[in-house]
Amino acid sequence: MASAPHHPPEETPASWAKRLMRCEPGAAIAYKDLEGRSRVIGLATASDLSGAPLIRADAAMEKALLAAGACAVLMGHGRALELISMAEPAPEAEAAARFEARHPGQDGALMRLVPQSAYLRANGTEEMLSGAALLAESSEMLMAMERRAVDHMNDDHLDAIKLYAERLLGEPEADWQMASLDKEGVDMTGPHFTRLWFDPPLTAPDEIKSRLVELVMKARA
Repeated sequence: MASAPHHPPEETPASWAKRLMRCEPGAAIAYKDLEGRSRVIGLATASDLSGAPLIRADAAMEKALLAAGACAVLMGHGRALELISMAEPAPEAEAAARFEARHPGQDGALMRLVPQSAYLRANGTEEMLSGAALLAESSEMLMAMERRAVDHMNDDHLDAIKLYAERLLGEPEADWQMASLDKEGVDMTGPHFTRLWFDPPLTAPDEIKSRLVELVMKARA
């Protein structure tokens, strides 16, 4: 399991579930195939701007997921998080870039697994959560700016990303890169995936640059 972030200061069931959704590199997907048989398959996962899991499915799985609608997404050590999700085709441009950043070179249809409800077992507690509580607000403007911001940071500011991971999150020294960015935080990849939360979340996409600069200053202080 990815290591715990330092943000937000107090972990809540919702923030724990959101972190698993965004940081876990894979999940077990349980669904019914076209013959009605139960299937469980392990797949690489990424997340869209809202936090909904993204997968690449072969043709048979894609048809089955669309026919069945609902599936279960099991994430974390001991399957700590179970999402009951609705499967739908993912918006190609955004989803492809975000998935490729985490899992380059994979093929298959891009599917978005939108959580409807969640069951979390973590830190000695069990909690039922609504799907809406786990999704961050998104917008076309943020979608347009996110990939440019991520590419810019990886091309020109790897030193800043390293500070975010190692100084602010206490992660080990490594070659860290930014995988994605959303209203609520930044996902980074190195020896594993980790997440730095914005505190508070962004209120507008044009805050991205100033907030990233603030975090560098905080890391250097």
